[in-house]
Amino acid sequence: MKFRNPSKMDEIQLQNMKANGTDTENVQKHRFKKVEKKANHTLLILMGGLTVASIILVSCSTIPKITKPCAIKEAIESLKIDFTVSCKYEDIEENIKSMFIISWISFVFNCIWLLLVLCLSFVQTERRRTCFIAVYIIFALVSLGISIPLLICSKKMADSKSSQQHLDYGTLKKVMLDSLTHSFTSDVITSSGTVSDRWNKFFIKYDCCAVNQVISTTNDFDTTPWCTTSGSCQQTNSQIPKTCCKDVTEHDYVNATDSCHATVNTGSYKDSCFSRVKKLSDNTSIQEYQIDAIINLSFILALMAIVAILQVIVMTVHCFLSLHEK
Repeated sequence: MKFRNPSKMDEIQLQNMKANGTDTENVQKHRFKKVEKKANHTLLILMGGLTVASIILVSCSTIPKITKPCAIKEAIESLKIDFTVSCKYEDIEENIKSMFIISWISFVFNCIWLLLVLCLSFVQTERRRTCFIAVYIIFALVSLGISIPLLICSKKMADSKSSQQHLDYGTLKKVMLDSLTHSFTSDVITSSGTVSDRWNKFFIKYDCCAVNQVISTTNDFDTTPWCTTSGSCQQTNSQIPKTCCKDVTEHDYVNATDSCHATVNTGSYKDSCFSRVKKLSDNTSIQEYQIDAIINLSFILALMAIVAILQVIVMTVHCFLSLHEK
């Protein structure tokens, strides 16, 4: 048995209708139905692709939920030194959160639209095309409202990624060391809010000591006013602040052992503050390839939505003409 191509069968059917004297109006309606069927199938395929792309984008956009807080920014700001910290991908994370919401809206909308069009496909009343026109217009407007924010977010993310600056650790270390060596005058915590107070509180809160690693009685504090002008270091009672000793708090640091602050025995004091700050700078779990994937997916989703909108415009015009065809 030989099977004919459906399109050829439609043409044969049209020719038979003409040969049998079928009026021009019915022939025209048959052609409209054929075009409408193909257009519906094309649009359904596009919407299926949009739905899948929305699901993938939703999955990728959950990354900010596992992102660590920007601890280094808080730490540097607590010292009030002349150094501005911008957390890695901080701007991008905000855009991803917006994209997460938009992609969810897109997914829900596409699912509803697919079900609606499938239901309308089984409607055989004379008002079917009128219903289709209303659905298509609503779909085009909502899709436009989704695709524009997607394009804006993806553009912002691409710009943020290209302008991303790496933290200048060399300058940061120099600024931290200048602040300590020029302004550290006491290892006693008070409520005065001086540079010394900020550093002592920093040593306790971030479990660190000095800027460079302390390895002996010769360390970063040797050139501070605390050691050169006045203070327990200048009086040779201490070589490092008591706040540098392990397991001390703001309430009991005065009871730190001599083996720590006076003789600086190995293992009794904390690691360097600069190494601690570098660890704090690792504030994000987002990788560059993940950002690229989100940008590309959002662009593809917006592009597919625009193509679907153009298809809707064509189908709307087709349905409108078929309703007014005489």
